[in-house]
Amino acid sequence: MFFMIRPYEEHDLTQVTRIWIDAHIKERGFIPTDLWRNGIDTLTMSIGMSDVYVAVDKRNIHGFMELDGDDIIGVFIARDHHFRKTLSHLLEYAKSSHEKLILHALNKDADSVHIYESCGFASNGASINEFTNEPELVYVWRRD
Repeated sequence: MFFMIRPYEEHDLTQVTRIWIDAHIKERGFIPTDLWRNGIDTLTMSIGMSDVYVAVDKRNIHGFMELDGDDIIGVFIARDHHFRKTLSHLLEYAKSSHEKLILHALNKDADSVHIYESCGFASNGASINEFTNEPELVYVWRRD
């Protein structure tokens, strides 16, 4: 599978929104579905205020990542598009232009946590996610 990572463009909104909703409903099934569906306005506003990058082939977006400075606000991958590979590529892309990155991962999202750790992120504490009220881990990556 070949894809490239590029900045978000306005015409990406439909695919990005679908990926965001599907990722939350499928991967975070322990949180009520309505919370995610009602969060679309928050996503749209967040995209306008952050740097967003998409992993895309000729036709489809495979995933996207939102950055605000050194903070990775979120990384969302279409499950049917090589989850591990796409997530790793987006993280490596972010690492290429930063000295330090911070991200939060829900404790129950074991697949993502494993990938974050394999990409060099180290646990640096815990908190409660203010959107979901679920426990989360704080991860930090620093360039050597």
